[in-house]
Amino acid sequence: MKAISNPESEAIRSRFFQAMQELRARKLGSIYEFAKKYDLDTSNIRKLKTAERQPIPGWYLAAIVKDYGISAEWLLLGKGDPFTQH
Repeated sequence: MKAISNPESEAIRSRFFQAMQELRARKLGSIYEFAKKYDLDTSNIRKLKTAERQPIPGWYLAAIVKDYGISAEWLLLGKGDPFTQH
């Protein structure tokens, strides 16, 4: 993946990992569970977290919106509450 330098992309990346941390705190999921559900190697997600300025794959973003109730508006724009109302 090509490194990103766009502040908006970096903010989305940051919110993605904030969401993952919040999901873990709420015991709704973890990086391990996310990786297992989507047949990913957990080390790839951890490497993504530590590799600065790497974009988050779009389908990762879609997955946490669809399957974990993260607000797309918050994730992409930083507006509102991180969790959608169900």
